[in-house]
Parts: sequence; C-alpha cells; structure tokens
Amino acid sequence: EAAPSLLEFLGGALSTFTMSRWRRNSIHRACVEFEVWELQRRTTMFHDDWRAPFLPHDGQKQSRWVDERFQKHPSILMAMEKAAMENSPPIEAPAAMVPQDHWQVATDATTDKDGWQYATDFYKKSARWKAKATVGLCRKRLWRCSYVRLPKLVTPRTIVVQVWELQRRTTIFQSDWRAPFLPHDLMRHRFRWVDMDYNTHPWFKEEGTALASAEQPPVAAPVGWEAEGWVVAHPGGPCDSRRWQYSSDLNRSNNRWGSQSTGLGCRRRLWSCVFTEGCRVLL
Repeated sequence: EAAPSLLEFLGGALSTFTMSRWRRNSIHRACVEFEVWELQRRTTMFHDDWRAPFLPHDGQKQSRWVDERFQKHPSILMAMEKAAMENSPPIEAPAAMVPQDHWQVATDATTDKDGWQYATDFYKKSARWKAKATVGLCRKRLWRCSYVRLPKLVTPRTIVVQVWELQRRTTIFQSDWRAPFLPHDLMRHRFRWVDMDYNTHPWFKEEGTALASAEQPPVAAPVGWEAEGWVVAHPGGPCDSRRWQYSSDLNRSNNRWGSQSTGLGCRRRLWSCVFTEGCRVLL
C-alpha cells in the first residue's frame, strides 16, 4: 500500500476535526441537510467504464461517497468496498431522523445534465473541474437530501459497529505487544483502534495517538444511540483461542492473516457492538 503524502496526512487530520465538529452541531437540529460527493474514475480517456476510484493512491476516495475534502463521509459507517457498490449515498442518519425527500443530484451551469464535473484527477480546487468529459479521467457530482427529526420513535433502528484492534511487537522474538509505533504506521493512520478499512471511525471519542491507551474500542456514539456492550467477535478467518490473527505487517487483505504468531510481528482482532436507536433526542 502506498504511504500518504504529508498533505494527505494533514488533510486527514483536519477532516477528522471537521467531522467531529459537524457531528456535535447536527445532533440537536430539527432538520439537517446532507451533502455527499460521488466520485468515479475510468481506466483511460478512451474507455467509458466509470466506476468507484480504484487506484492505490485514491485511498478513502475508493469509498465512492465522500465529504468536501474527498474523505469517506462521516455518516457512512459501512466498509469502503461495500459503500462503493451503492448507487445512492448510503448514509446512516442521526438518531430519530428520517429523509424528508429523495436524494437529488445538484445540477447547474458548471455540470452536465446528470450533474457530473470532469477533471484529470481528483483536485480540491473547483476551477480544475469542467462540465465536459473530453479528456477527464475522473468525475464527481453532488447529492443532497434533507432529514427531519421524528416526534417519537416507532421502530428503532439497530446497527452493528465493528472495529479492529491492531498491535505490533518490537521483534518476532519478543512478546511486548502494543499499539502500532513505527513511523509508517502513523503516516497511514494505523492506530490501535481503526474501522474496517483501517481508518479512524467517525464515532471515536479520541483521535490519533490518544487511541493507543484505550483497552476497549473508544467509541462514543452520537446522542440517541445506546450500546449493548462490546465483545471480541470471530474475524471470519483463522485465529487463535483469543481470536487474534497474525501477519507480517498490518495488511488490509484478509488472506494475509493467520492463527499462528511464529515469525510474525503484527496482530489484530475484531470487536463488535450492537447499537439501538433507543431514545428521543431533545431539541
């Protein structure tokens, strides 16, 4: 996996701050408008095989549905691979809120008839995007939907939140397992607690290296969600009796993990918790 640049690293940190601030400010609103960008890429300018971004350096853009900084949208809790297969923004609405209408694509003079804008890469500056796909390898469009708060809950939702616990040891001859500590771990945001894509989960109450000291997932669900309790879940592949899996590095591919620690310097295990929409949010 390609290591992110310094700008990407700082951008990710700023995105986490913006995400937390947005989450706090939206909790008690009676109406919230969501804006989600859809990103796609094609193989070459001679192809028309538009799909979710797929290059290694695309990073969180591979989720297809992102915020204004091109980071996975904070209201999308599913894994990036699953989110990329959805044809409309797969957001998890705040507690006791429902959509007021359907998702709509925003169109204006800077887009084509379907709302797309085109560029040679995923640039942050709007001036780099055009309404024609002549040489564009990438495209984006904006979706909007308003959500309103219910006066009371009728059928509470339940969601399952899963996070990985990652650890590394100094050498394969030692047993000093602890939070990842190598420079490239930090550059890739490989902290002790990560979401299913090894990114910072939007419900984490801590950020960055502060995640290392927590003995259980440091999740603080938004107001209105009640936890049933965290458990160590079976990862769906080979693991030891404590459900740890081992590998030579903190790989994302499940095929790279096994149940034996001999000669391997990294381990991970999966934690799971059911959250229920259990109370009304006071305005």
